[in-house]
Amino acid sequence: MTGAIVLLGAMLSVFTPANAEPPTVQLGTAESYAVLAGSAVTNTGSSVINGDLGVSPGMAVTGFPPGLVNGAVHAGDPAAAQAQADLITAYNDAAGRPSTPVATELGNQSSSPASTAIPPSWA
Repeated sequence: MTGAIVLLGAMLSVFTPANAEPPTVQLGTAESYAVLAGSAVTNTGSSVINGDLGVSPGMAVTGFPPGLVNGAVHAGDPAAAQAQADLITAYNDAAGRPSTPVATELGNQSSSPASTAIPPSWA
């Protein structure tokens, strides 16, 4: 009986449930950026950016001030280039994952936290 319990435990540790959450997409150095552009960043108002702002391979950042960046500004530097590379890697990872269909029209629908079934109109 002990051997069967050990075998069952080993089997359960190898198999993951079908509804397990996929691993998080890793953003690498891009994670600290609130704005990350390829050619230019232009601000025309009193925007507040909470996080780093970067542009690469371009270098143009205009409109700060009056805009405020609560983080570092990386304009065409190696940090912005690395963040762009990490962002491309993260995008390719996310794009390569299987998708889950979502109803295209969710307007005028409501549900409560206690709902256990999806309304037929959502399917």
